Amino acid sequence: MSGLLKAFTFFSSSSIIGSLTQVAKGKIAAVYLGPSGVGIFTQLTTFFRLSETIAGLGFYNGIVRHSAESIRSDDSSGLEKHISSNLFCLLVTATFLVGMFSLLRTEISRYLFGDDGHYER
Repeated sequence: MSGLLKAFTFFSSSSIIGSLTQVAKGKIAAVYLGPSGVGIFTQLTTFFRLSETIAGLGFYNGIVRHSAESIRSDDSSGLEKHISSNLFCLLVTATFLVGMFSLLRTEISRYLFGDDGHYER
């Protein structure tokens, strides 16, 4: 029971420290960037997170599951094929998204910043 209590204490402490750090980071950002800067930063961060989610194509769960199965059955060629095909798909997807974001940079800038393309470069 003491091990569980000790783990709970460490986990709770790390959560509290993480929350305080986030509050401090938000306060510093608000002071230096101002209200509109914080809004723009939040929109940009959300856009990047959405892009990362789309670019990942949900492969992470499949990689873990299939890799574990290949390792358990000692199938190194299956593991190699699975990882290489996932990397190829992710490379193609990432290249496509970079091309699309490059072509649509003005529209993305207008949408995120409302600046008539001033920050598109």
